[in-house]
Amino acid sequence: MKPEAGQALERYLPLLIDGDTPASMADLSPDALICDPLAGFIPGPILYSFLAARHMWLSAREARVEAVRTVANPGRVVVEQVLHLVVGGKPIPLPIALVGDLGDGDRLAQVRVYHSTYPLTGRHALRGPLLVPDEAIQLAPPVRGYHDALGQGQIERILATFAEDAVVREPSGGPHVHVGPDGRRAFYAKILATGGIELQHCTVTDDGAACALEYNCVRWGDRILPAQSGVAVYERATPAALRAARIYDDVDATAG
Repeated sequence: MKPEAGQALERYLPLLIDGDTPASMADLSPDALICDPLAGFIPGPILYSFLAARHMWLSAREARVEAVRTVANPGRVVVEQVLHLVVGGKPIPLPIALVGDLGDGDRLAQVRVYHSTYPLTGRHALRGPLLVPDEAIQLAPPVRGYHDALGQGQIERILATFAEDAVVREPSGGPHVHVGPDGRRAFYAKILATGGIELQHCTVTDDGAACALEYNCVRWGDRILPAQSGVAVYERATPAALRAARIYDDVDATAG
C-alpha cells in the first residue's frame, strides 16, 4: 500500500471539518461507498451532498480531531482518531475508527465509520452487519488467545493476554477506560457475568505492531443477539502480550 492511501483516510475527518469537499471527493473512487453510523450507506451519486452536509454538522459542534493510530496492510487501512465535539455546551470526546478499502490508484473504494452513538444521544443505535463473516481468518497471538477466551467467557485467560500496564477502552471512551489489573478484571467480570461474547470475524488488518478486527457481535453471554457490527484494535506490547484494546461499536446487549 502506498503511504498516500493511509494519508487519505487519516485526512477524511479533517477535510470534512475544513469543508474542503472537492479534496474529500478526490480521495474517493467515483463509485465509492461510505458506511456511516448516523447516516447509513452513502453511495457514489450522493457522496458530495453527504460530505457537504457532514461538514455543517461537524462545524455546528466545533469539531476537532486527535490522531491515535493507523494500521495498514495491502488493500486496507484502519485509522483511529478521537473526534472532539461540543454538544449543548458540553465537550464530548468521541472515539472513532475508520476502515478504508482501497480501489484503483489507491483511492478509497469504501469507508466504514465506527463509533458509539451513546455519547451523543444517551442510547445505543442498533447497527446491523456491514460485512459477511470470513471463516478463513486466522488471528495471530496474542489477539487469537484473547478472542478464544472472550468467546468462552474465560476471564483469567483474557487477563493473561495483557501486559501489566495495558489499557482497555470501551466504545464510549471518556471515563470508560480500564487500567491496571484490578480495573481490567472488574470490566471483564462485568461484561462476561453471564458467559462469553461471540463475534463473527469479518476482516483483519495486522501490521505486526497492532491488529484491527472487524466483526459482527451475535451473542452476549446467554443472550442471542441480532448481528451488530464493530471493529476493535489491539496493540501489542510484546509478541505475547497486549498493550491496549480499543473497541468501536454500538452493540446493544439487550437487543433481540
